[in-house]
Amino acid sequence: QPQLQPQLQPQLQSQLQAQLHLEPIGPVLWSLECIFVDGHGVSSTPHDMRTIVHRQLPGCPILLPLKVGRSCQEEFFTAMLPHEEIRNLVSREHFQVTASASSHPMSGAPLAQSDGQTPCHFYITN
Repeated sequence: QPQLQPQLQPQLQSQLQAQLHLEPIGPVLWSLECIFVDGHGVSSTPHDMRTIVHRQLPGCPILLPLKVGRSCQEEFFTAMLPHEEIRNLVSREHFQVTASASSHPMSGAPLAQSDGQTPCHFYITN
């Protein structure tokens, strides 16, 4: 097994940073942050490079599922898991995060907070 390094390969890091500087579209719904990779902490990796962000796309329902895997976030997994044999342990579509709006227990009406955010229940399936 190759020696794994906690830092990103320089060329992959610059590619990922270039993509991250594109103007994001839509508000953030939720995010998943990588905090540990195969025996190494990733605290030295910039937060935006170790985070998968799920945004609401214009004209789309707010609660679309987020698929996570090598084919869905190829640059993220290549950067975080630079060794192919380790990266291949993650499926092309490893899991999916689905959210449903929380509802009032008595009326069944969707809950909303004063700041406009919608409390949700989250489900992970594979």
